Amino acid sequence: MNFIKKRDKIIEILELSGINEILKSKSNFPDTLPAAIVSLANRQGKNKIDFCFAEHYFKFDIYIVIDDDQTADEKIIKLIDNIDQNLQKHIFIAIENVELYHSMINAKNVKIAKFYL
Repeated sequence: MNFIKKRDKIIEILELSGINEILKSKSNFPDTLPAAIVSLANRQGKNKIDFCFAEHYFKFDIYIVIDDDQTADEKIIKLIDNIDQNLQKHIFIAIENVELYHSMINAKNVKIAKFYL
C-alpha cells in the first residue's frame, strides 16, 4: 500500500473510532479532543533489485490526545482498544505497543498515547 493510501486508510479508521480531529503534522495542535496526529515516521525498502527496491513500506507515528482528567486512563485504553479492533477488521494490522504519557496543549492537561503502524 503506498504512502497516501495507507495514511488515508488510517485516518478513516481513526474517524470510525470516534476521533473528533485528525491532523497530519506534529507541528499543529488540535482544537478539539479527542484528537489524533498521523505523522510519517520512516520508509523502508523491500525486495532489493540491484541498486533500488521493488517496494517500500511506510511506517506512521500515531498520537491520540485526550483530556487528562480522573478517568483519562480508562478513556484512552478504551479508545485504543476500539482503534485496534477497527485496524484489525479493516486493514489487518494490530497495535503492538502503546506508550502513554502526560503533556500540556494550550495550558490544558492532556494524556497522549503514541503507537506505530
